[in-house]
Amino acid sequence: ALAMPAPVWGWAEPGDRITVHFKAQTQTAVTGEDGTWRVTFEPLEADAKPAALTIRSSNAESVVRDLELVNVLVGEVWLCAGQSNMFLQVKQTLDSAKEIEAADYPQIRHIFGCPWNASEPQADYQANWQVCSPDTVGDFSGVPYYFARELHQTLDVPVGVIVIAYGPSLIQSYISKESFQTIDFGRQSLAYWDKKVADAPPEEREKVHNSPLHPAAFFNGSIHPLAGMALRGFAWYQGESDSDHGIQQHYHEQMPLLIEDWRHHWGRNDMPFLMVQLPQIGSPRQTSWAHLREGTLHALRTVPHTGMAVTIDTGDPRDVHPPNKQEPGRRLALAALGVAYGRDLVYSGPIYNAAEFLEDRVRITFDHVGGGLTVKGDALAGFEVAGADGRFVQAEARIEGDAVIVHAPDDMKPEAVRYAWANNPPCTLYNKQGLPASPFRAQRVQTPE
Repeated sequence: ALAMPAPVWGWAEPGDRITVHFKAQTQTAVTGEDGTWRVTFEPLEADAKPAALTIRSSNAESVVRDLELVNVLVGEVWLCAGQSNMFLQVKQTLDSAKEIEAADYPQIRHIFGCPWNASEPQADYQANWQVCSPDTVGDFSGVPYYFARELHQTLDVPVGVIVIAYGPSLIQSYISKESFQTIDFGRQSLAYWDKKVADAPPEEREKVHNSPLHPAAFFNGSIHPLAGMALRGFAWYQGESDSDHGIQQHYHEQMPLLIEDWRHHWGRNDMPFLMVQLPQIGSPRQTSWAHLREGTLHALRTVPHTGMAVTIDTGDPRDVHPPNKQEPGRRLALAALGVAYGRDLVYSGPIYNAAEFLEDRVRITFDHVGGGLTVKGDALAGFEVAGADGRFVQAEARIEGDAVIVHAPDDMKPEAVRYAWANNPPCTLYNKQGLPASPFRAQRVQTPE
């Protein structure tokens, strides 16, 4: 059920005959006038036994060139992209010495290609697979490694992760220009950068144009060259920089756009896309990261074949790079098992479904309640309601079956409700599988008279 066609492509002299052999299959192609060739192997079953991939290029003058790639496995490959929390290395994570010592997993492979940014889509991307061992794993990216380890142990197949992550990158850096300019914010941002380039001194223009913050910069240099590769799906952990630049309110339209854009370039509209929702940070009084979490939730609720790891309880309020990357990796793997592999398991915490606004209370229902809703801590906290004036106040809440009842204080008629709506909110609502509920907000729908 896991097998899929596997394309192999490359470059040679125009007109060369290419023969590619792997396991029991041989595929041939003729190099085009542009110097490119491509073959596609019939679906290959996962196989942990290393094999060689051989490529022969020959021409009419009997010139033959051979290339052999050894220690090749067949397994599940995921592209993991985002910011520094996707990149953060195993040696920087919780209990790193113990994790490194135990990392004898030769069937896990890792690529960290330092992300290349470019002003135009590129065809080539150079990086090397590394075999997981105690000698190498310290430099692996933490979340992708823990994600891969969970999948490998559960599925019992080789797992490879390709990591394209850069600290200060914006989500717009990963979206193609063609897609980005289909939304108002995209057109505004492109115009801003065009002006920024034009206003720069001539000797600095190419630096400005190639800025890692520029729209499509990492899509062009690091994502486009991989398009069409036989990936199972994508994993995404990003958003912090969009808050730094004060554009977090645009995240909800960019997140679905990114998913659709990458699926388009891979030619698979149902390709699984997994997201890490940002953890807690900073102050309970600030709300900038709440908008980013809502953008991720919006994509989950509106785009099919997506999954989300809620990590509101795994962060460190004082550290934008929390060292606990094991739990985000595990929760991403749970989402993969449910969304990509069809396993029958509880793979998500409670996700807001609907709110019924009554006279003095709000009844909220959820998806992914698992074995039932439960409270972590002394009482259900983190719920707020607002009346007609729009001012939110804390509200008492209780679990009633698979719903939460939020009571408005005094004589307030509730018009809006929200949960865990802060950078560092109380987070108390879980399902019995120990997975936290996603933050959310909702308001009464006004019906026309």
